[in-house]
Amino acid sequence: MKKDSKHFNKNKNPLTAFGEMLKNAVSKPVIENKAEDKAQKPNIIPTTPPKTIPPQTDNNFTKQNLTYKMGDVKPGSFDKKPDIQAKPQTQTCVQPKRSNPVLAPRPVTAPTPPVVPKTKVEEMKTVEPFSAKTNVVVNKTSPSPDKTQKYSKLMREKFWENLGGEAPNGNRGRTLRINLGIDLGTSFSKVVYRLGGESFPVCFGARKNNVEDYLVPSVVAIGGKAIKCQFEVEDQTKLSKAALIPNFKICLTCERGDGEAGCTITKCNLSNLKSGYLPNEVINEEASFLTSFYLAKLIARTKAAVRSQLPDHNVPSDITVKWSANLSVPDKYFDSNVAEGFRESLEIAWLISELFIAHPSFSNKTEATVCYLTAKNLHQEIKHELLSKNQDFDCFTYSEIGAEVASVTLSPTSEEGLYVLVDVGAGTVDTSVFRFRRINGESVQETYAANIFKLGAAQIDARANFSFRRKSLNWMRQIKENIFRLDHNEVLLHITEEIKSAENGITSELYEKLITVYREAFAKQKNVEIWSKLKLVMGGGGSAIQSYGETARRAFSPKGLDARPIEISQLKVPRDFQMGTISVEHFHRFAVAYGLSRELIELPELISASKIDPMSVLRQKIYIDPTNDG
Repeated sequence: MKKDSKHFNKNKNPLTAFGEMLKNAVSKPVIENKAEDKAQKPNIIPTTPPKTIPPQTDNNFTKQNLTYKMGDVKPGSFDKKPDIQAKPQTQTCVQPKRSNPVLAPRPVTAPTPPVVPKTKVEEMKTVEPFSAKTNVVVNKTSPSPDKTQKYSKLMREKFWENLGGEAPNGNRGRTLRINLGIDLGTSFSKVVYRLGGESFPVCFGARKNNVEDYLVPSVVAIGGKAIKCQFEVEDQTKLSKAALIPNFKICLTCERGDGEAGCTITKCNLSNLKSGYLPNEVINEEASFLTSFYLAKLIARTKAAVRSQLPDHNVPSDITVKWSANLSVPDKYFDSNVAEGFRESLEIAWLISELFIAHPSFSNKTEATVCYLTAKNLHQEIKHELLSKNQDFDCFTYSEIGAEVASVTLSPTSEEGLYVLVDVGAGTVDTSVFRFRRINGESVQETYAANIFKLGAAQIDARANFSFRRKSLNWMRQIKENIFRLDHNEVLLHITEEIKSAENGITSELYEKLITVYREAFAKQKNVEIWSKLKLVMGGGGSAIQSYGETARRAFSPKGLDARPIEISQLKVPRDFQMGTISVEHFHRFAVAYGLSRELIELPELISASKIDPMSVLRQKIYIDPTNDG
């Protein structure tokens, strides 16, 4: 029998009626508040307010992971509950607006863990592991006022405490003055401290008889949310996930005004830093930030190392110490804005180092940026306060060349006259021609010409590697196709040839560069007798490569058939430099730091090349012609 549809609809069973009512309730469109729906704003149901997932379970809001969605929470506010209305990105599990609130599903919430009060140390703990995600663009944000004030207060208190003498345990008695000589190298940095009229190199490892434990890599590692110095990472295999940033010293000179137009650290082929690796707050001052961060870590590590070595000098490690520091600046930039940039980076690092001393594991990138910006503002305030009190920052800069030859100029037996120093580093070759003399008992160093060339020892490896890699691709193709075979001896022969070819190319370029320095210096002093007694001094780790010394000797020797080539002199170890168990043959590595360890008032007065005019009147016939090799 066929059912009557009309009669059937009137006599629905209750379950069918309820199902249709449920369907209508869920699918029926909402007509009210159309403007709000178009804006797609979440509607929080008043009867069952949703709960946010607590910060402790969300990686976007943990204190240790501060490269969060920076539009969501500002630095310093990660202990507060997020504002749901203002920040729709937070995990509120809000459901779409429905006509029947009774039928709306309940929001899914995470269990709320018990709130544990944090200690002061935990509040500032910002340890981050390295991550492979190094190229995450970090949006701009402003630091929390509370966080800024906390950092500023600590740095200010420690700074003024150090001016009067730093007492670790508050026990003020006899005050010991220690001056740090910091040689910020392109590849490695060295530190020498001055104590009781003698200078000592700082050992950063356990092997006091191994020179490698005295050399600190000048490299900053960035990985995801973490930033560290390479020397902080004991397991170097962990750096495989990080971007290693070298050569920030060279980039600082460009950033402070000596670079080519449009040259930035993120575009420089000497740097691995890419856009987005650092927060936006330090854009256009990345090199300054990296230099200050590195120096702050180095100063903090140095102070700890020096205090641990004080018992070796029969001095208690908790004695009150008044610290000061000198930083090297390339001789070419000593009297320029670049030198001011180096000093500013040192003074800012001096303030930040107090935070790193209190919290050695500090490694969060965003927090490090907050520290830098806070110290940068505090630096200006303190400079004004010091000026009103006729005091100084106890952080100074000095010429790298002037410091390196301090072992010569500070010796009472040193001869007056013309000197040329060629310092061969890993990345650069620094050259300076200067006249040393004593006027009324005071040592004076007049620079006639100085320059820096990116032709250091590491450039030989880089060029040889590039050339060998290009040729090896063709060799591998021929080997694969059985065209020819190479034995081990042939491979070594090819490698040696590539290195020699690269070395010859580097030294040929260097010769032409040195001739220009010679010509500039000669224009300022044309006295034949003085030039005939020119002394050539080789320095730097790369000076051990014989071809560099021979190139410098050929460039600065008097020209002409009857002229005799000048002799090469090596820097001698001064009597007041205690090298301990390190071989004296490594002194050239510490020569700059040794000179910087001396008080600034002890070092010779420097007169930069820009303040010495060329000589216009010839005193006698000239037979030296720097431009003539014949």
